[in-house]
Formats: sequence, structure tokens, C-alpha cells
Amino acid sequence: VWLYPLLVPIEFITQIIVRPITLSVRLWANFLAGHFLLAVFFLGTIAMLESGGILYAIAPLSFAIGVALVGFEIFVSL
Repeated sequence: VWLYPLLVPIEFITQIIVRPITLSVRLWANFLAGHFLLAVFFLGTIAMLESGGILYAIAPLSFAIGVALVGFEIFVSL
């Protein structure tokens, strides 16, 4: 019972101030990571096509993974 005066401000700060900020940072980091993955696969496709050799044969796989990630992002946004 004597802890309530201490817990009320701590919980208020946690729920009203800290949690929205941390959730916003996590959401932003997830968006950023998703866009980095798209950039890696699509720019990797271009780099593989320009380099030739065995990488030229793997480029369609990289492109397909990029397209699948775009489809997944569209699915998640719905």
C-alpha cells in the first residue's frame, strides 16, 4: 500500500511518455530495415546483371525476392 505513491508517477511516465516514444522508434526502425532490404535486392540485381558471369544467372532470383518483399509490404499495409 505504501508503494502506490511511488508507482503512480512511474507508471504514468512509462505509459504516457516512454512507451509511445519507444514504439515509434521501433516502427521507424522496421520501416527503415524494410526499405534497406528492398534497396539491397533491387540494387543487387542491377549489380549482378552488370557484372556478368555466374552472377548474371542469379540476378533473377534477387529480383524475385525483391518483388516478393514488395508484395509482402503491400499485404502488411492492408
